Amino acid sequence: MLKEANITYKMATNIIIFTTFILFTTSISSACNQQDKAALLSFKKSFPSANFPSWTPHTDCCRWTGVECDDFSGRVSFLSLHEKPALNGTLPSSIGDLVGLQVLSLSNFPNLKGPFPPKFKNLKNLQHLTIYKTSLSGSIPKYFSTFTQLKQLSLMASRFTGPIPSSLGELSELSIIDFWGNRLAGKIPGSLFSMYKGSDLVGFDLSQNKLTGNIPQSFGNVSFTSVNLMSNKLTGDASFLFGRSKPATQIILASNRLAFDLSKVEYPEKNLEYVDISHNGIYGRISENIVRSTKLGHFDVSYNRLCGKIPAKMRNTVDASFFEHNKCLCGKPLPACK
Repeated sequence: MLKEANITYKMATNIIIFTTFILFTTSISSACNQQDKAALLSFKKSFPSANFPSWTPHTDCCRWTGVECDDFSGRVSFLSLHEKPALNGTLPSSIGDLVGLQVLSLSNFPNLKGPFPPKFKNLKNLQHLTIYKTSLSGSIPKYFSTFTQLKQLSLMASRFTGPIPSSLGELSELSIIDFWGNRLAGKIPGSLFSMYKGSDLVGFDLSQNKLTGNIPQSFGNVSFTSVNLMSNKLTGDASFLFGRSKPATQIILASNRLAFDLSKVEYPEKNLEYVDISHNGIYGRISENIVRSTKLGHFDVSYNRLCGKIPAKMRNTVDASFFEHNKCLCGKPLPACK
């Protein structure tokens, strides 16, 4: 009986402790950090014409639209604003006071201007940064390399200029770099993804910029699931981006100045769905091994210097325009070979 009573007492004690813990954690997670609240109100004040209906001083900022907090610390960990409220002006320095931010997304603000403020370097807990369709400008800060937890860096359809910092290659968690639609110039650093140690597949988009030079040979060792370098001024060989065992679903290299022999290229077999290498100086022929890529639905090699017969198993599955304006490609869907 004594033993059973002791067990009952211990169970009751554990229940009390557990209940107290739940009540305690619930109470601390119900209100956001006051420093973060002040920073968000300062952010709001920087855009006097914008309407933040739920952002009021007497409410819990963890419940504001576009805001989420860490359950235990109450620090703001998530800030996502999309199109509304309209943000007209520069990105305020108060954003740098949200030191617990893990996710920051600002999308569809064409009147949001200027460079990142200096205090932005304080956001060392960022894991996902998305800037989309803004007028933010200036160079990509080198201090991004100190954001050691960063997994995704997307600065898209904005006005960023200058080179891509080679120091981004120091980020061992970074698996997505997406800078399409900016005004970036110079060479692509070969250091990118060189220190990556994660298990996620890599996505890479630098399309519609002003990049020059060769694609780094080191990229042949990167497990790209998607690579898009369209509409730059890149030169040289890109055949190492292909490979029979590569995990790529799409490879887009159109509208550059690339020149390499397509004859010996082996295409990813398991997942490849989309290839566009049009408007380059690529030569050789289309190898028969292309038919091993059973999921391939888009294969555009137009406006190159290719010759030879189009593989028979491709003739009824790809549009004729995908083969036109080459040196001497022939066979259906183009005219018959002579």
